[in-house]
Amino acid sequence: MEIVCLDMEGTLTPEMVKVLANAWPQIYAEIVTEAMSAADNNRGSLTQSQKTVLATLTGASMMDASEAARLSAT
Repeated sequence: MEIVCLDMEGTLTPEMVKVLANAWPQIYAEIVTEAMSAADNNRGSLTQSQKTVLATLTGASMMDASEAARLSAT
């Protein structure tokens, strides 16, 4: 599987991710691996919307270190 661009638009719900992961675990794993690789290559240029989609897909936070530090200081 190859992701050619990081074009993540539309709606992705936790329920959709759960169905994908349960019904097609290998495909889900490949999607997550490729999405994280693409995200790492474009880390500084991700929009908030793209970060939200990645967080929904992976269940992990997509905050930059500076964002995390700012939030933890409050």
